Amino acid sequence: MSAAALFRYVRPLFAPGVVTPEGSLRMNRKSYFLITAIVFAVVGLVHLLRIVLGWEAAIGGWTVPMWLSWLALIASAVLAYFGFTHARSDR
Repeated sequence: MSAAALFRYVRPLFAPGVVTPEGSLRMNRKSYFLITAIVFAVVGLVHLLRIVLGWEAAIGGWTVPMWLSWLALIASAVLAYFGFTHARSDR
């Protein structure tokens, strides 16, 4: 996929007609909250899969305890919820 074709798909995420002095587009508030909420939802889903499927995780020889995934699941779920809530609001 070329850069021009990719830009055609990504363009609606940015505020229409809002151009910075450098000539680049700015992202509007709703798009920002929606994208961050999706990222946190995906992170939470991966932690949930790790918990359900019992995947092992190791960082530099240190085995990550399962309780840390529970904590990360809760944190990412809360952040995703707030992101989707703010993306839906009219503020």
